[in-house]
Amino acid sequence: VDIRLQDRFAILIAYTSVPFMMHLIYYNLYNIFIISIPVYYFLLIPLLVALGGKISEGAISSIGIICLGMFLFVFCLGHLVYMSNFSIWMTGTIVIGVSVCDVISFIAFRSRMAEWIKIVIIYVVSIPFTVAVSIGFSGWSGIPMPHSAILGALLPAIVIGARYVIRYVSKDLGVIEEDLRPGRGAIITYLGSLVFAGPIFLHYIRYFVR
Repeated sequence: VDIRLQDRFAILIAYTSVPFMMHLIYYNLYNIFIISIPVYYFLLIPLLVALGGKISEGAISSIGIICLGMFLFVFCLGHLVYMSNFSIWMTGTIVIGVSVCDVISFIAFRSRMAEWIKIVIIYVVSIPFTVAVSIGFSGWSGIPMPHSAILGALLPAIVIGARYVIRYVSKDLGVIEEDLRPGRGAIITYLGSLVFAGPIFLHYIRYFVR
């Protein structure tokens, strides 16, 4: 995305959130993990942007873009990684279920049907697969079958919501799929569903299962 040259140092420091979050996840430091980016990095980035140059025009946009990137692709994806502390199969179940929904939604969104028809088709077609995957892996994931069924039924709705949000934000940032060269910008499309599913599943499991 287009961003001011003077904010490159803030971006560099934002990347340090990746190893920092992995450290917290590895040592199972949940209380620090859950506030590190929403509090400390969220306060640090505006400070670095303010110290990075004399030109204030565009600062809000830079802060928003950098923080959005950290929230989505470090903090939210970090929830998915954190879940492996409970069971690697929990993470695997989500990844497989999301992959199924993504394939179905990719096909549906390419059609010329009305949007509401696409949503209904994606949900109706996806839900048997996602519920079957969740229940089928429940023995390994450690999630009881009733909760597995609930999470499996939620997954298609999460994927649909994620795809709409990611497409909307991507267009505003200029990351338009039709205008990209091969291999550029696709990560925001492919990881969007996992970004949404990770936090929802982790907190559901923490509060209702563990």
